[in-house]
Amino acid sequence: MIDLWLGNSGAEVMRLQSLLNRRLPYLQALKTDGILGPKTEAAVREFQSSAGILIDGVVGVKTWAALDRGVTTASEVSPLPFHDAPWLKIAAGEVGQKEFPRSPANPRIITYHSATSLRAISDEVAWCSAFVNWCLRQAGIAGTNSAAATSWLH
Repeated sequence: MIDLWLGNSGAEVMRLQSLLNRRLPYLQALKTDGILGPKTEAAVREFQSSAGILIDGVVGVKTWAALDRGVTTASEVSPLPFHDAPWLKIAAGEVGQKEFPRSPANPRIITYHSATSLRAISDEVAWCSAFVNWCLRQAGIAGTNSAAATSWLH
């Protein structure tokens, strides 16, 4: 196996994308186009996190081995199966959302903002807390209702 990272392309990337689609069925399926772009890299990071290995987005020996073994949840490598949380599955389905470089704002991010009392109307406003609040709400779990990241400290 060769190491792969953002920008690589070819048959090995297609194999990687195929494996990621099998190992992370709760994510939106990747196109098996042989291009290791931002969505594939995000899926690699998600897989690395679920397998309990270094999260660097690079597909090296340990990542290939975990993909081949089929390690897909933290419960297989740790006593805390936090990746089975319903809100995290919802969050995983949102991988790839980002701010638009010019107006108008990304409407999906504005939807996240609607889950907080701030109700920002720009995707340039920090949206990390809004995103978590939105994901929790989708799963029927109460969040902090705050746009401040520090609201999660307690």
